[in-house]
Amino acid sequence: MSFFRNCNFALFLCFCCFFILFFWFFIFSCEKRIDPVVFWQFDLEHQEKFFHHSTSEKDFFSTDRGEIKVVSFPSYQRTCLMKLYPSSSIRVRRIFYHFGNFNIYLDSVSGNVLLISSGCNFYIGDVVLKEGILRVLPDEAKIRVEVLEGSAKIFDFNIKKGQGYVLGEDKIYMIPKGVSLVFPKDGVDVNIPLFLWEKVQGAKSYFLEISLDQDFFKTIFFSEIKDNRFFPDSFTFFRFSDSFFWRVWYETEDGRFSFFSETRKIRIPSF
Repeated sequence: MSFFRNCNFALFLCFCCFFILFFWFFIFSCEKRIDPVVFWQFDLEHQEKFFHHSTSEKDFFSTDRGEIKVVSFPSYQRTCLMKLYPSSSIRVRRIFYHFGNFNIYLDSVSGNVLLISSGCNFYIGDVVLKEGILRVLPDEAKIRVEVLEGSAKIFDFNIKKGQGYVLGEDKIYMIPKGVSLVFPKDGVDVNIPLFLWEKVQGAKSYFLEISLDQDFFKTIFFSEIKDNRFFPDSFTFFRFSDSFFWRVWYETEDGRFSFFSETRKIRIPSF
């Protein structure tokens, strides 16, 4: 009888091992790697555009001081984007598609990076972004995250729109409110390159951004400005179309970045 009991136990162990191996094989076989796509890259200094729809095997993305880059993680009916402002970088640790979820794990950020998500999961440190816009910044040896749209989750609580959080610190701070735009008005024709916005007390620098689209995925102009106006002697950029969108944001003396201003549309007539 003990012989049969030992045989049954051995068979049971074999069945358990087989089931565990099959389960792990099934889990990993269902994972599908996603290769990122650099679909918008613009050289702000030389006014050159690069428009891509090709995949990349790289896990590290960076921009120099005169470049803006948008990286996409292709999916159907989802938006999974990283926008890198000048002099920024971010490393993608792991990307995969699993049981209907797009999962993108990130680390080692520098500069100013936006994560834009609708229907996919961005992980950075202990923070998860599923729906919204998250600004990711370095903070000495740590990482700072700021929720511009939607919300992000860390452990068992949410970081709401307008809140910032330094990973590894038990403290939430508020993002400075956006600046009010003055000129040009929304929807007008612009013949003179004058952009004006209200002055913000405590602002160290302002950032003017002009894009082909109102979501600012295709930025064609970006400049750091010390005053609350932009009125250059000359102002040239590629004529992709007659219509453009602009917005302004700023950095405070203590190194915090504000919300984006409202978005305004302008038209630059052809002559």
